[in-house]
Amino acid sequence: MSKKHAKYSPSSIYRVLACAGSVKLSEGLEQRTNPAAEEGTLAHELVELILTKDLTLGKIPRKYPKDMINHAADFVGEVARQKKKGSDLLVETKVDLTFIHEELYGTADVSVVDLYDRLHVIDFKYGKGFVSEKNNPQLMTYLLGIAHLYSYDFADYEVSIYQPRYKGKPMRTYVTTKKELKEFANLLDFGINLAESKNPPLNMGNHCHFCLAKDICPERDKVLKSNAKLDFDNE
Repeated sequence: MSKKHAKYSPSSIYRVLACAGSVKLSEGLEQRTNPAAEEGTLAHELVELILTKDLTLGKIPRKYPKDMINHAADFVGEVARQKKKGSDLLVETKVDLTFIHEELYGTADVSVVDLYDRLHVIDFKYGKGFVSEKNNPQLMTYLLGIAHLYSYDFADYEVSIYQPRYKGKPMRTYVTTKKELKEFANLLDFGINLAESKNPPLNMGNHCHFCLAKDICPERDKVLKSNAKLDFDNE
């Protein structure tokens, strides 16, 4: 599997499904970064370090802030509670969905695998803004990739969001089924084929927020101008 950033990464799938035209419009544009994204990357790095190196809190490098260490430790504790005796724990697992498209792959934070019983994918989010676990395309893409890896040999399927800095409950879980997972695979296939078509449609919505092409998007420009005209006419 290529180490380059996937054209269809799980983190961008929600936007692909909402606006197929955003893929072609974003081609060649430089990836942006910001302090929040850099902080999230650092927190993920710390979680992986604790889970894979089994570090005690006293041996964690000083570059990680104390509150981040506490949040990471709480997450690791929750992962331990989800893991039963005999479970396999997958950390930062490469998720390959090239059976749908050659440029569809990514990395799942944590997966608890109880073959023939339960598959549970847990995504660590360090941002403070609420992220829903229900019908979340990113989580469903991870779940689909891991399930495919194990030939769908599970009775139960679950995805969870863990947000230590969200004001509500940090761990939220959505229970799904193999049938729903297969339906999502069909949705992925349709959405990506649409994005690869000659003139994929553009749609404005909340998904525009992190789109690289939002400042050059003709559909967004048209909608904003239309809304501005309505505001002016109503004055």
